[in-house]
Amino acid sequence: MPYRTIFLQDQAKASWDHYNAIGYPNSKDEEWRFSNPNPWLLSNPIINDKKTILPINVSSYDIIDNAIPIIIYDNNISIPENLPDGIEIFDMHQAEEKNILNGSIGTVEDYHSSVFSAENMALFSNGILIYVHDNIKINHPIQIIHNISHKENSKFYPRIYLNMGVNSHAEICETEISNDDNQHYVNSVIEIVMHENSNLDWTLLQNLNFKIGHISSFNLALEKNSEINYNFYDYGGGFIRRNIDVNFFDPGSSLNVNGLFLLSKKQHVDICSKINHKSLACHSNQLIKGVLSDAASGVFRGLAHVENQAKKTNAKQANHNLLLSSNAKINSIPILEIYEDDVQCAHGSTTGQIDEEAIFYLQSRGINRNDAIELIVRGFTDEIINKINNDSFKNMVKNIMIEKMNNIIY
Repeated sequence: MPYRTIFLQDQAKASWDHYNAIGYPNSKDEEWRFSNPNPWLLSNPIINDKKTILPINVSSYDIIDNAIPIIIYDNNISIPENLPDGIEIFDMHQAEEKNILNGSIGTVEDYHSSVFSAENMALFSNGILIYVHDNIKINHPIQIIHNISHKENSKFYPRIYLNMGVNSHAEICETEISNDDNQHYVNSVIEIVMHENSNLDWTLLQNLNFKIGHISSFNLALEKNSEINYNFYDYGGGFIRRNIDVNFFDPGSSLNVNGLFLLSKKQHVDICSKINHKSLACHSNQLIKGVLSDAASGVFRGLAHVENQAKKTNAKQANHNLLLSSNAKINSIPILEIYEDDVQCAHGSTTGQIDEEAIFYLQSRGINRNDAIELIVRGFTDEIINKINNDSFKNMVKNIMIEKMNNIIY
């Protein structure tokens, strides 16, 4: 069979049929008008849906202070044996044995939503499910590390499902790394259910090699008075498409999305967010910043959709970009769709090069040109980096950014 057969067989077949029926997007699809994923999609996927166990040396990874480390390498997953009270973590095979895959996987993201969602549902062969119980506050950050590496060009289909119980709190720090220089195609899906009064901080650091194409889908379902802060930092990858799909189903919930991409050479990042306000008195705030050099390119397409009866909605989005090269380019498309009068909604976008007068001012104070550019860029990016609550992870994100920025400027 070309699709997975070891678990969720019916869903795999149905999504595989849908994937083949609609095919990959092209430039005629409005949401892909400025991004062409096709050169990054490796052909002839080979599906190995058998569970293999290879040793994973957790100590070889950069683990933040007091973290609960989960390592995903190829289809192998390392989960700590001793977990704090109130949290359960399973890989897909364990979840199948406990009969909890049905009713979880695919409940937040419908595979009909895109060809990439269908592809992932048909082909993922392992992943993790995380359950934070009601009235539990996890005092240790959960660190999820995806090591996207293989001895040859490969396809990967990561999958994560997180269920945040009533009145629960958790912090997740996710890193995506690669230890090789091969071309890989990554199609990942994350589904999160936020039950009443739950609270979540999720921070992603992506630092893949420049030959990797990555299509990701981050999906949220928010119930009454829940809150999530989602921060992402894109430094690596040759082609990155980051889909963010959020649904406010009940009153009083809030979402903060903060993103930063720092691009060089011919990197391309496409941020596509859809924030659906379906209930009253919910708040969403998006702040995305990009720094682009060389011939890098980016896209921000942010949609805030406010349905009728979603009164007292507060929806804001902003995209600001700094171009360090005349060959770098960005397409910024903030969109508001409002079907209710009693709301507060705003969006804005700015793109420009570094002000030469600012550089001259710093040079007049004895700072050389390259150092002046670095100071200006760091001042531009610090606002997003300082959104990270975990100091250990913040330092990791900042240090990698400085390293990349030095390679760009000097």
